[in-house]
Amino acid sequence: MEVKATINYKGAAAYYSVTEDTKDIYSATLVEYKGSVHNMPPVQLIITKGVRHWIGSIDDDVLINDLGGAIDINVQSGVFLNYEAKKFEEHKEADEVSG
Repeated sequence: MEVKATINYKGAAAYYSVTEDTKDIYSATLVEYKGSVHNMPPVQLIITKGVRHWIGSIDDDVLINDLGGAIDINVQSGVFLNYEAKKFEEHKEADEVSG
């Protein structure tokens, strides 16, 4: 599943495409940035939820927490299903089609 996340990065809109790689580990790829090329956010990063906050592959807590907040909203709305449950459903559907 892929979702789009729009966040404010240094005063300009940053559009990220976010996918769930495995359970609770997400990849974010910058799609577009409306600000200065001198202030561009990271193009790719990995984020996961720690015990109390989001943790990422870069040292920018604001960006990591903003993207994490967007992920939380999508998880709560059901966009990102539990990774294992999603894989189970894919296998179940494949078995029904073949069997």
